[in-house]
Amino acid sequence: MKQFPIYDESIHASLERYHEHWDQWEDEDPLAPFGAVNGLLPNRPAAEAIALRALVMRWTLPEKDCHWSSLQEAVDNMCQVSLKVEDMVPFPYLNKIKYSLHARLDAYARIVLALSQILGLFADYFFSTNSQSFVVDKDFELIRSLAWNDNREIMVAAFIILQQRCSVAVVQIRRNFNKLDRILLARDETLSVASYNST
Repeated sequence: MKQFPIYDESIHASLERYHEHWDQWEDEDPLAPFGAVNGLLPNRPAAEAIALRALVMRWTLPEKDCHWSSLQEAVDNMCQVSLKVEDMVPFPYLNKIKYSLHARLDAYARIVLALSQILGLFADYFFSTNSQSFVVDKDFELIRSLAWNDNREIMVAAFIILQQRCSVAVVQIRRNFNKLDRILLARDETLSVASYNST
């Protein structure tokens, strides 16, 4: 319990680990609403479509283990939890008592990881600097404090902060999706006008 495993991995690795495989021949392209045709965004490099598709899938797909139907739903449910000191599970450790959130910890860690991956990918896409990028839980410090701690009051406070930061992350992600939508729509409109004027 002390060494709680958190897979700080790429978004593509997490898609393989936590979500059903996307079949490009059978399943609808998650980028179709953004104008993708045959798996590609018009006049954009293939790498861009791959990155954005991973981002959309991580945000919208349900988890294999049924932790959530969508990431936004998971955050909404998490933010409705009212944690109490009695919810912390005691563990004997070196003649002392340590506490852990235990059963729900894995689900919350997955939420933080997914939000962090999406925000990080958006930051890369929009060329944001580290100082401009919102960080949900730096080095998973809040999650780790919920995994193993000797002070239950601190754990409750950490969870409240984590709820707030996850809620802010959702707002940031929505804004980024709106920004992405405006960029791609503007591109489509420009191409349409150019095509129309050339005839």
